[in-house]
Amino acid sequence: MSSDNISLIAVLVVVASAVLLRPVMRAWARRIGGDAANPALADEVAELRERMAELEGSGTRLQELEERVDFAERMLAKRDEAERLPLHRTPV
Repeated sequence: MSSDNISLIAVLVVVASAVLLRPVMRAWARRIGGDAANPALADEVAELRERMAELEGSGTRLQELEERVDFAERMLAKRDEAERLPLHRTPV
C-alpha cells in the first residue's frame, strides 16, 4: 500500500467515526450540561414553577390588603380624633 492510500483510509476512518459517534457525543454533552431528559424531574420543575407563580400572586394580594388595613386605620384614627376635639364656634 502506498502512503496516499494509508492517508485516505485514515481520513475515512476519522470521518466515519465522527459520523457514527455524533449522536453519542451529543447525548453525552447534554448530560454533562444538565439537559438530561427525566420526565419526573421535568414534571416536578413545572409544578414548582406553578407554585412560585401562585405565591407571587399571593404576595401582591397581601400587599394590597396591608394597604387597605393601613387606610382603614388612618380613617378610624381621624374619626376618633375628631370626636375627641371640642367643637369651637366662633361668634359671628
